[in-house]
Amino acid sequence: GDRVQLRCGIKLHGATSRTREKKSFQLKFADRYEGALDYDLFSNGVTHFRSILLRMPQEGRPTSYIRDTLMHKLAMENFPELPAQDHRYAVLYLNGVYWGIYNLREAHSETHYAQHYGVDETTVTESKGSWGHNPPAEAVADFILTHDMREPENYAYAEEHLDLESIIGWCILEAYSGNFDANSPNMRFYWTAEDQKLHYALVDLDLGMFSYGGFEIPFSTDYEYQRLAAALMENETFRDRLLTRLGELLRGPLSEAEIHKQIDNLAEQLRPETARDMERWRNRSQDWESMVETLHEFVDYDGGRTGMLLKSLKYLRFINSRVLESYFGDLMQ
Repeated sequence: GDRVQLRCGIKLHGATSRTREKKSFQLKFADRYEGALDYDLFSNGVTHFRSILLRMPQEGRPTSYIRDTLMHKLAMENFPELPAQDHRYAVLYLNGVYWGIYNLREAHSETHYAQHYGVDETTVTESKGSWGHNPPAEAVADFILTHDMREPENYAYAEEHLDLESIIGWCILEAYSGNFDANSPNMRFYWTAEDQKLHYALVDLDLGMFSYGGFEIPFSTDYEYQRLAAALMENETFRDRLLTRLGELLRGPLSEAEIHKQIDNLAEQLRPETARDMERWRNRSQDWESMVETLHEFVDYDGGRTGMLLKSLKYLRFINSRVLESYFGDLMQ
């Protein structure tokens, strides 16, 4: 393959990673080294990078290397408006020493967003965990949380200043994965002065596909970004949009059969290297295989993920058996 050689900065990445033997790293392509990396690294048309991640998923020991990657892949395939992190699997050597499988990933940043969405980087503000340091975005969120979204003029304001498709994508994928770690450090948001909109982004679903939770996750009252999403669900137009989209996905790309295929596809990419990687970190190949099997079991548990996810919708106001039947009757047989 192609050989790329470029001086760059390197730093540890992630909170959990610092406590683990196998670390995650961020590569920084700064002007004080040799400048940006200009290369189509992920074969997705983006060729300009100021940073990338060498990511070690923090799922447990051993890791499947699949959970977070799968959710981002589903985002890119089904919710292009939801900023996600493309990937390719790689093998890392540090000073000639084998460090095993890593996930080479796009890193969230103003540059990342601008490159993907064709906007001027100087108009983009990325927020981590909260939008509190970004006054325009905070003003929008305050409006949504203090006004009745059932009123058409208030919802019109939401349509004008929120990227609703990114929020719908975020809600569906956080719920589908049952991600019980959807807390503040694992959130990213973008505001652009070009469109005057707040965009939700996807990050860190390493602890997805463990728990069988559902829509109580994105619509919880724990954090402001969840309360904002729940406020939008009060509006009939938004509710119809989310439920209609969910039905389309569960009948297609999020069906049990399709998710099984996605898991198998990622596992096949990894399998040739797993024995060597597991030996390096004192794990067994069969432990990795069992981790992959737990992902398939998650999809099939208790009659299948579709049914469990739909039942979790009853957590929400306005959602009852009649509503579920009207949108998802064929899926609940």
